[in-house]
Amino acid sequence: MDGNMLPLMLQSIAGLAVVLAIFAAIVWLLKRLQNLSPHADGSRLAVERRIPIDGKNALVEISYRGSHYLLAVTPTGIEQIRLGEGMQAGVGQQEASDAQQ
Repeated sequence: MDGNMLPLMLQSIAGLAVVLAIFAAIVWLLKRLQNLSPHADGSRLAVERRIPIDGKNALVEISYRGSHYLLAVTPTGIEQIRLGEGMQAGVGQQEASDAQQ
């Protein structure tokens, strides 16, 4: 009976390898297509940083088309706190230090 199991086991391993190779190819293709999307005007949305406040709340700095947005993310929604034209990363650092004084 062991002689009959070896070809079946090899066939199962080969089938699994084919499925994993197809999955890897699809993931690679999706990542490649995502990087080719047209953003010539600099309209790429980027999360600059995320500062967790507690388990459910956070501050998130987003950049989009040269503007930076400071957002408060809570379980009930997202609220824009500040907008700065052409500001660099670290928008909230000066405001936080001013509030502590």
